[in-house]
Amino acid sequence: MKINRFIIVLLTISLSLAITGCNYDKYDGKRPFDYGEAKWVCSDPNAWFYVHPDAEDYHTPTGELTLDDKVIDFKLTFPPETDLVTITAETNGNSKGFTLTTSGKCTFSPNEFTITIDKQGDEIFEGKCDRLVFVKENT
Repeated sequence: MKINRFIIVLLTISLSLAITGCNYDKYDGKRPFDYGEAKWVCSDPNAWFYVHPDAEDYHTPTGELTLDDKVIDFKLTFPPETDLVTITAETNGNSKGFTLTTSGKCTFSPNEFTITIDKQGDEIFEGKCDRLVFVKENT
């Protein structure tokens, strides 16, 4: 009788942990899109992105970046349960556009968002930039 009760308790605890523990994201509520509508601006290099809660791509904000006097459209993608970001930039060459990517590790706060660029595979900045610091401007 005690063994059956022990097994039931053990299964109940295991099931509870499986249901709640697998979906835990310690960065939930800390990414820029979690702070509501705002424009986030970086001064070096010149870049910005806009978070609009009603947008379809709310969790992948888009913006513009100026490099070598060229304006480049980009979007940010935040993999769940990590402090990482992927920056995808759409550029226009002489005959057709192409896509470049860069990733980095993030530090989040309500008013500042920092990306430390991963130099391995940096296709956008090509080593010219170590980090991006975005400051929130409320709209």
